Amino acid sequence: CIIVDNQMPVMSGTACVLELRRLGFRNLVIGVTGDPVGCADRDEFEAAGLNACLDKSTDGMRAMCQLLLADSLREQRALASFMDPSPVLVERFDDAV
Repeated sequence: CIIVDNQMPVMSGTACVLELRRLGFRNLVIGVTGDPVGCADRDEFEAAGLNACLDKSTDGMRAMCQLLLADSLREQRALASFMDPSPVLVERFDDAV
């Protein structure tokens, strides 16, 4: 998961997200901005490939916490399924050894 602000000193959040997606990054990218909904800068930022664009407000930060928790739980489930092989695979592996 990457959290990116739209207003950064060297590269805009829009440029950063476009580059991440161009390089093949497929995980969660959360954008934060002080720009109001409907603002051209915010629209461009959202269109760059964000999974979510949140305001820099208390409600926006609460939403970010919820997104981070959901992403963490998704990752934990994926890891658990990877680490807990099905009995069929274990039997086949045991037979092969």
